[in-house]
Amino acid sequence: MGGAERIPAGQLSGHPGTARLLPLLFVSDEAAQSLDLDKALEVAIEAAHAAGEQVLSRFRAADLSVENKGDGSPVSEADKAAERVIREILIGAYPGIDIFGEEEGFEDTGSPYRWVVDPIDGTLSFISGIPLFGTLIGLEDRATG
Repeated sequence: MGGAERIPAGQLSGHPGTARLLPLLFVSDEAAQSLDLDKALEVAIEAAHAAGEQVLSRFRAADLSVENKGDGSPVSEADKAAERVIREILIGAYPGIDIFGEEEGFEDTGSPYRWVVDPIDGTLSFISGIPLFGTLIGLEDRATG
């Protein structure tokens, strides 16, 4: 990973017995000096918890809406709702940082940082009612490549 620092936040309970939140930030030493990583981690955790509420409220729902993306992979209404919530929180806290989301894509503004979001990693498990999925939020220091 060349010069990157791995900062674990620890484990936080999401849903008893089925979900755990394990946020990680991967940034260079230079980024650590110019960005308050503790605050960024707090914001990422807040966004993940908010997304988790959206996701878990639709888990095993009989009327869950699912469609296929252009690549044939499934996307549910919960994926889309969770990404919207995540984006709102991240943009509210860091309006100048780009966001690349699996469902809504990416608009490159040239920011040296980029949030990378997968609102439901494991959508196939999620839509099948199997509790093997999670919400991923990462922060990339684009200057270090």
